[in-house]
Amino acid sequence: MPRYLRTSGVSTPLKVEGAWTAISTPPYFSALALWPTSGTRTGGGYFVSEREIVLYEPNDAATPIANVPIPPGVQIISSRDVKRRGSQTTVPPARRASVQDHERQGRVGLALLENGVTWIEWVSLQHGADMLFAADGRVYRLSRWASVPEHRYLSEAKLLADFRDQRFEPMSAPKVALRW
Repeated sequence: MPRYLRTSGVSTPLKVEGAWTAISTPPYFSALALWPTSGTRTGGGYFVSEREIVLYEPNDAATPIANVPIPPGVQIISSRDVKRRGSQTTVPPARRASVQDHERQGRVGLALLENGVTWIEWVSLQHGADMLFAADGRVYRLSRWASVPEHRYLSEAKLLADFRDQRFEPMSAPKVALRW
């Protein structure tokens, strides 16, 4: 039974369906807190600091399921409140992608697929002149990508990591990973 249910006083396991946001201690997936989301277009969030967490949910959804106690001093904030509070809370480090960013990533993805890639996990064009992308279980970097012909994206990209031989190994999280 997950930790958040063991300490909540719930006697029967809670069935979690649909989309949700969880906070855990990497690399473990044991949830310290779990929030149901309104669907696949909401959820997630970011850490402003170790004591301030912003969720992409309205205020009425900022209570985790089974009412897991949030440690004293940790504040869960709705992203809608961040907009209202203005400069009191730091904005997330990542910027929201524009329509042009999505179109550019789509063109890059199509070029990679046309040149030998079978599955694209992600593409990031936000690193100056470099493109980073993960495809077919590998992570690549292509320097000065805008000057490279599309048909050479894959052949000129530098392989940074190859995870194809890695397999998930279930393991219990240590006690230290089960506490805030």
